[in-house]
Amino acid sequence: MKKITYLIQQTALRFVKASGIKYLAVIAAAAVWMVFFDRYNLVSRQKLQTQIEQLKKDEAHYRTSIEAIDYEHDQIFSDREELERFAREQYHLKRANEDVYLITEPKAAPAEVAEKPVQP
Repeated sequence: MKKITYLIQQTALRFVKASGIKYLAVIAAAAVWMVFFDRYNLVSRQKLQTQIEQLKKDEAHYRTSIEAIDYEHDQIFSDREELERFAREQYHLKRANEDVYLITEPKAAPAEVAEKPVQP
């Protein structure tokens, strides 16, 4: 009886070892598939995460810009003198008895044109 029990235990142990390797191989294959070949593999997930972080930064930037513009809007339209100043600066508006002179900086010549020697 001990011999039969021993044989059953040994057979069961061999089966577990052999099937354990099969299960391990299947699990390893599934892990490799998910990491490299799946639609949402690690590389694409990393790209998506980077894109999400960039979009969050953009959102924060635009929110602060909107707040600044709203503040400036409230300041301009709360006071008539501020509104006039804004119109004069941005749209070059003037009163009937005034002259407006616009002073602009001349554009610099491109570097390659300035460096060419003049041929006689």
